Amino acid sequence: MPMPSEIAAMLNAAKLTKKQRRFILAFLRHLNGSKAARIAGYSVKCAYQQAYENLRKSKIRSIVDEGIRLQYTGWAVDPAVINDVGGGEPEKCW
Repeated sequence: MPMPSEIAAMLNAAKLTKKQRRFILAFLRHLNGSKAARIAGYSVKCAYQQAYENLRKSKIRSIVDEGIRLQYTGWAVDPAVINDVGGGEPEKCW
């Protein structure tokens, strides 16, 4: 199912890194912060902390909240969309 225009518009309007975009889409797919952080390319050792920090950022949280609301109407994140965002190598924690 294609990404709703509301989510696409919010992702485009917010000044987010590729990792943050991937995190949002992976979180909406799995509803698991640590897993979303690993998929986005954050270090396995830091995944929990990065998920916590990302979800406390208002620009990320507002997109996540809207995505969760839309999921109740039947939208689901296509895994191909997450891969299209790009990512990078996992970062080191320390």
